[in-house]
Amino acid sequence: MKKFLNKLAKTKIIWGFFPLPNRPDCKEWSCANIDDIENIIRVCLKGFIGFFGAIAVLMFVLGGYYYITAFDNEEQAQKAKKTITWAFIGLWVALLAWVIVTWVWDILAGGVPPNITPP
Repeated sequence: MKKFLNKLAKTKIIWGFFPLPNRPDCKEWSCANIDDIENIIRVCLKGFIGFFGAIAVLMFVLGGYYYITAFDNEEQAQKAKKTITWAFIGLWVALLAWVIVTWVWDILAGGVPPNITPP
């Protein structure tokens, strides 16, 4: 696991995405502890939930654009309504994911709430 984390930290694709252990004596993942792993999970979850929430908002705006430009075209208006409906559902799923993650983290951490703010 430590070798994998060291290789992951050295890749340039995700450089800066995962914070290194927050100790002056530790410059690599070889001395990572559970607090550092918790920090990785927190950063990943916050990023994924924010990404999917942003996609849902983008689709909501796109559906609104389709609806405005539909004029008398009933087929395009129906497509726009479906897009808006699914974007609304996607936004609720992203918010519900944040609630579930917070709730599960609270249970697993023994009553210590995570530092995950909604996107």
